[in-house]
Amino acid sequence: MSKGRCVVPGKMVIGCVAASAILGFMGDGAFGQEHGIGATKGCVDRCAGETTNCTATAVYLDENQGDIIRVLQAWDTVHATGGDVRVPAAGNLPIIQVIGNALCTDSGGACNPATGANCVLPCLLGGPGDTGEGLPGLGTPGRAQFSSSTYVIQPGDGPNLGDTVRFEWEDLCGSGATNCPLGTLVTPAGSNTDVIVCDDLNPCTRDICTLGVCTVDPDCESDADCPDPQCGEGVCVNSCCETVPECDDNEDCDDGNSCTRDDCVDGCCRHVPDCEIDANCTDDGDLCTVEFCDTATSCCDVRDVECEPDSDPCTLESCDSATGDCVSTPIEPPPPGCEEGGDGCTPGFWKQPHHLQFWCDAYSPEDHVDDVFGVTSTGNPTLLKALSTGGGGEIAFLRHAVAALLNSCHDEVDYAFSTATVIEMVQDAYESGDFATPHGEFEEENERGCTVDKSGAVREGGLRGNSQLNKNR
Repeated sequence: MSKGRCVVPGKMVIGCVAASAILGFMGDGAFGQEHGIGATKGCVDRCAGETTNCTATAVYLDENQGDIIRVLQAWDTVHATGGDVRVPAAGNLPIIQVIGNALCTDSGGACNPATGANCVLPCLLGGPGDTGEGLPGLGTPGRAQFSSSTYVIQPGDGPNLGDTVRFEWEDLCGSGATNCPLGTLVTPAGSNTDVIVCDDLNPCTRDICTLGVCTVDPDCESDADCPDPQCGEGVCVNSCCETVPECDDNEDCDDGNSCTRDDCVDGCCRHVPDCEIDANCTDDGDLCTVEFCDTATSCCDVRDVECEPDSDPCTLESCDSATGDCVSTPIEPPPPGCEEGGDGCTPGFWKQPHHLQFWCDAYSPEDHVDDVFGVTSTGNPTLLKALSTGGGGEIAFLRHAVAALLNSCHDEVDYAFSTATVIEMVQDAYESGDFATPHGEFEEENERGCTVDKSGAVREGGLRGNSQLNKNR
């Protein structure tokens, strides 16, 4: 605890006690005076909540008259903010000292002039050497000091709390005297109680006022006095514990873990994991993936749907992202033994009269295109006429469509398309009006090499080099 700063408006402050606070006898210039008696008062500065500490003195002044002054009553009137307050509420101020040629009444024992113990009013104040009325005849004028210390200063009082001490007295003029004065004397203004306000203008100290003296109790004197905050660091700055924040923005909180969301909240870093359970992970909309929480990293991750392989070594099983179903697709490039669509005979092969014997039983040269394919073609030619007619557009398309049909139904031709697929492709072409696309596909497959010889047996290596068989395609 250290010395604080006192605020006493309009006063010079020395060690937190106002210079105007003077105890004891103050000299003639400070007297309030009446016939034969003078009065003075001094107060010590105090804090709100404490009692006043004022001393009033009644002084014998009637040296030229030779009379004796009897002080009958003494009380203090405090001029508080809420109104005047009599101190004490009833009776007289206590006597704290009797000085010089004075005599006060005993109360329950011998009056002790040095301490005021057992000394009560009335008091006799005489001049030097007076012995009348039982005075001790001491060589200095009589004085009696009184204490006013029972009023509790309120927060609204001050800063200069005035009070007035009143003495009721009478002048003992001697035997047979008349017109002896009787009156009331009040202490003059000034020497009031200065109410001390302790404020070192530092919000980080507790300002303490005790007996008019200011001290401060700081929050801290070093960093060690500051408790560790929830995050960051506690430091002592100008007697105040402050927190140096752990962060100013989210970038200060990067923990290097991509699986946490790093946030700066009220100066503290918060690392929020992506997930704790699978339900915390957002569905990515892909039916072929499964979202899960990797508890080792707190990261949301995905794994592919696993499809069990089928018995076909030439296909690969995978998940269709549109449906989430497992589907089989040919392996590309196909492994040995899995090549498909390696054979195909041209329209020129299938239209030859001596090759009509190789047509499969399901179709006859006289069958009509519309009946076989379920379409409405131009002129509805027979299958043989469709093979034999030259031209482009629909005619060229039908030429290769019929060849594709005959390739697909022949047991010894390893053709790329099934019969059902060929028919479907023809129907799609007529429905869309696009003959060029399927024409190109049929033509490519029909020219892969014919493996049917003239005897009807399958020939090694096909007939790709036989110009006679591959003409008029």
